[in-house]
Amino acid sequence: MIWVALSLAASTFVSEDAAALGAGVLARTGHLPAPIAVAAVALGIWAGDVGLFAAGRLARTWAPVSGWVRHKWPAGDLEVLAQRLEGRAPAAIFASRVLPGTRVALYVAAGLLRISVPLFVVCTGIAAVVWTTAIVVGLTWLAP
Repeated sequence: MIWVALSLAASTFVSEDAAALGAGVLARTGHLPAPIAVAAVALGIWAGDVGLFAAGRLARTWAPVSGWVRHKWPAGDLEVLAQRLEGRAPAAIFASRVLPGTRVALYVAAGLLRISVPLFVVCTGIAAVVWTTAIVVGLTWLAP
């Protein structure tokens, strides 16, 4: 069972949706308890989200990126943008979970703008669990 769960978590790096659907099928057919299926996929999704955030943080320390950021936005504007994102981070993170194509840009930007690490980690963790639970439970209930 541990290998199946680890495989599900790792498969989120290829396709989160396919991993979540697979987890739902495994839970529905009784091959994996639903809580373990949810936890495995949510953990994989969360790890990827934190990885994107970390990439943004690290990119900001790289001279070409930091120079580009300083060139594009004056320091005051950048601070205002960071404060706005931090104030709206929970809503933005939850919205990005259901709006295709928004997560990578948002999460890397959150890292670049250096929003609070605990805020980001907690919000993405909760969003991943809620999203994965909805998919796995939905498939468990809806599948024949």
